[in-house]
Amino acid sequence: MYSVSVVIPAYNEIDRISSALESLSSFFSNFAGDYEIIIVNDGSSDGTDKLDRKSTRLNSSHIPLPRMPSSA
Repeated sequence: MYSVSVVIPAYNEIDRISSALESLSSFFSNFAGDYEIIIVNDGSSDGTDKLDRKSTRLNSSHIPLPRMPSSA
């Protein structure tokens, strides 16, 4: 169980998601508790589902990427 969970809905956000994760990484850098960042991919077609977790400073175990079925 994490003390803080951040949920980010994402639909075709590949151009913006890395900077958001970097901002969160900076914010949590001095956080003493456990946290998780959950990016919910809502049927993106731009590669958001293939986010390169290594491009951020966040530990990949903190970034699960559940995929929601497309409503289209």
